[in-house]
Amino acid sequence: MTAIAGIDLDSRGVYVVLVDEDSGAYLDRLTADLTDASADAFDRARRVRDLLPVRGWWRDTCIAVGIEEPFSNSYRSAAGLARVQGAVLACLPPDLLACPIAPNRKAPDGWKALTVGTTTASKDEVRQWAEAHGLPSELEQDFADAFCIARAMRSIYAAREVHRAA
Repeated sequence: MTAIAGIDLDSRGVYVVLVDEDSGAYLDRLTADLTDASADAFDRARRVRDLLPVRGWWRDTCIAVGIEEPFSNSYRSAAGLARVQGAVLACLPPDLLACPIAPNRKAPDGWKALTVGTTTASKDEVRQWAEAHGLPSELEQDFADAFCIARAMRSIYAAREVHRAA
């Protein structure tokens, strides 16, 4: 069984959800908790490599990875998010398909449109959709986002395969 990963991130953590390539069912999750009282956003991003699995794990487990495209109106926040995203990307094998997926773009590019069905879905709507499609209800919101990102990446991957076969 192969998985597709969805990754949600912020400057304090990386949240990964794995879904089954064929069914889209929830498989597993992992977290890289970047919080450290003595660290700033720069130092927290430097911890990502030590907390995420090695490149071989990604290659053996996943056929594709969707990673949330960071966005913030604040330059300082955007810089921190971009650092974490870059650190996550450095953990992935270069030959593994990895796509940035924005939350609020229209399909086929935005994860909210590809899952919940609207680019303006609220956190509650995202959670409800994720739980209705198999995400365990006890997981925090970041995992609901990562689950939706994984399911959106599954759609993107399937569309690429159909296009490639044509």
